[in-house]
Amino acid sequence: MTDKYRALDILEYVLGIITLVGLFIFVSLNMSYELRDPDIWLHLKTGEYIVQHKTIPSTDIFSSTLLNKQWIDHSWLVQVIFYLVFHFGGPDNLIFLSAIITTFAFLFLFLGVYEERKHLILVAGMLFLTILASKLRFNIRPENFSVLFFSLYIFILRKHLHSKACLFFLPMIQLIWVNSHGFFILGPLMAGVFTLAEKLKKSKLLPWDWAKTDLLDTASYKNLKTVFLLVCLVCFINPYGYKGALYPFWVSFTTIGKSGIFYKHIIELLPTWRFYKIIFSYYILIALSLAVFLLNLKTINIAYLTLWLFFLGISFNVNRNIVFFNFFAFLITADGLIKGFNVKKNNFIENLLGKPTRLLLYLLKYAIIVVLIFWLIRANQSLLFKRYYIFEENRVKGVLLGIAPGCYPEKAADFILHNNLPNNIFNEFNNGAYLIYRLFPKNKVFLDGRTELYGDDFFKNYQKILTVDKDTINDTFAKYNINTVLLTGIGLDTKDLSKYFFNNPNWTLVYFDESSLVFVKNNPQNRQLTDRLKIDLAKWQTQEIDIDKIGLKKVYPEPYVNRAWIFYYLGLNEQAQSEAKEALKILPSYADAYNIIGRAYFRQKLYDEAFRALRLASIYESDSPTTLISLGNFYMETEKFEDSLKIYKKLTKLNPRFAEAFHLLAQAYIQMKDTKSAVKSLRTAIKLDPFMANYYKELGELFEKDKDFKEADLVYKSAIDMGLDKTNFYSLLNNLRNKTDAKK
Repeated sequence: MTDKYRALDILEYVLGIITLVGLFIFVSLNMSYELRDPDIWLHLKTGEYIVQHKTIPSTDIFSSTLLNKQWIDHSWLVQVIFYLVFHFGGPDNLIFLSAIITTFAFLFLFLGVYEERKHLILVAGMLFLTILASKLRFNIRPENFSVLFFSLYIFILRKHLHSKACLFFLPMIQLIWVNSHGFFILGPLMAGVFTLAEKLKKSKLLPWDWAKTDLLDTASYKNLKTVFLLVCLVCFINPYGYKGALYPFWVSFTTIGKSGIFYKHIIELLPTWRFYKIIFSYYILIALSLAVFLLNLKTINIAYLTLWLFFLGISFNVNRNIVFFNFFAFLITADGLIKGFNVKKNNFIENLLGKPTRLLLYLLKYAIIVVLIFWLIRANQSLLFKRYYIFEENRVKGVLLGIAPGCYPEKAADFILHNNLPNNIFNEFNNGAYLIYRLFPKNKVFLDGRTELYGDDFFKNYQKILTVDKDTINDTFAKYNINTVLLTGIGLDTKDLSKYFFNNPNWTLVYFDESSLVFVKNNPQNRQLTDRLKIDLAKWQTQEIDIDKIGLKKVYPEPYVNRAWIFYYLGLNEQAQSEAKEALKILPSYADAYNIIGRAYFRQKLYDEAFRALRLASIYESDSPTTLISLGNFYMETEKFEDSLKIYKKLTKLNPRFAEAFHLLAQAYIQMKDTKSAVKSLRTAIKLDPFMANYYKELGELFEKDKDFKEADLVYKSAIDMGLDKTNFYSLLNNLRNKTDAKK
């Protein structure tokens, strides 16, 4: 090797090390965000309960709705660790712990593939792609331990299977894993697939050279079979015995096997292809790993292919599984590319690039690595210096470490405890875990994030409550003796429900802030409480902001805008506009404030004033769903149907998973006398959100108007099958059958 190339190799190695350091810092910083995840509080409270009571719960203890239903707490060990770290070290140490765990997961993944210095940049580049594809799951949960253990399995099965040490380490990892998280099943799965693959290699049933590819020697194969047996047996060493060991299979058959409602409404359970944003790096990993298989078709490792297909399937169908595919795709792609570079004859890299000179390859690698280093510097710097303003405390806070203010109904929980509000509480899905942490054992929740525990039927019932199905509300609240309701006032899912309780004489508003509304049932037992705490929002006075306190900082006036939206949803136009105008004093370019002002004017038939406000909203944020809905509704009201159609089409293109966008588009098509397109749009809306009764009603009415009584009948029956407003839909069916009889 000449001195010139030796110097280039050293420089390449140094740049590779810098890149690796930057990558691991990037992972650590992205795992160091302030606490925002809703489920962490359930884990902390459960850990506290286990430590204080010296027992692991086997039935539900947190809700008022499950009546001591059997609960397999598969994450009990991590919950104890989380609680102890949080209790003695605060939120920052809990965040540090999760950052360390995830960083080590990527470190072991890297070490599982990396062998030679000359491949450092290649492996680092693939690791970068894997990190980007996995960033979706960077949050603080017991799942972090599954990611670490999964990475350790890859590392040991690839590098140390020949060693007797694996007979100790893998079962030990599995013992901790089975008591840490429900994904422990991936350990025996990987060991089992590797064992079966070796068996197939010896059977002479495989094509080409598959039987020879990565064939284990006799000692390693014996170790592998022993490891598989041991990790399977270790799964039964948990507080629930065979029930704990079989827990993943139980979840699969009971949750996925039904309608899978959770997989339609909960963001982390949505299919990756339906996710609200496209994860390009994930699809690049799919393409690269598939290309590696195709380029090495005659020497495929059957174990790799089987596991790749499995992890691709579960990641494509549920986005929370994406990290496991990413890790395995990294292994396959990096390993395949390294082998491709090492082949001297018929090198597929040379075939693709036309045998480039060695210097050209150096320059190409340097260009890639320098761009990557600068990207990492900017990304890490951005995270370190990202800030936002906290109005109540008049201070600026970074997005790293601590607990995010405003993400949880903290003040509403304080109010419930301080005023001893009556049980039982109705709450939203996302707030359940936090309320468990704050209110248990004094109060129990209606619902929380343990989807497998509540089941499909319960969640369907909950969805009908959110859509203000009055029969369901009355029946459910009577069944569980609900006396207190806590809602997120700004939530799109709960705005109609908030309005229902606000206007319902059987309920009294007793608490209000920029994010929460609390109602108490009007009955003789609660009368003294409601008389004392009743709030009259019609008398609300907007608090003027002291601009001098903010100074020259660019501040987003979210508390004012959030209150304005709540007032708007509740029909209090004057209060909504007052809060929005105060927000514009803080940030004159805030589009949401103009949207609220415009919608309030629009509601009052003041169209000129409404258009001026909505025009400004569009100037400042033209692609915002809120702005597009505001403009589309304005054009519909002023009978400019072609303009509204253009706006709603744009809305559906920008937000293809937003059911209401297609519902609004259908309204425009109806006004344009395009029934066929209106039907298509309504069907899409129903597919995206099958619990909106008015979608079915409007679709059925379209078919009735078109004299297609058979289709209308099917639509109304579908609504009844979903349990939606049965009284109304049975009435519509009867009317439809009368029309059918009259037609005959």
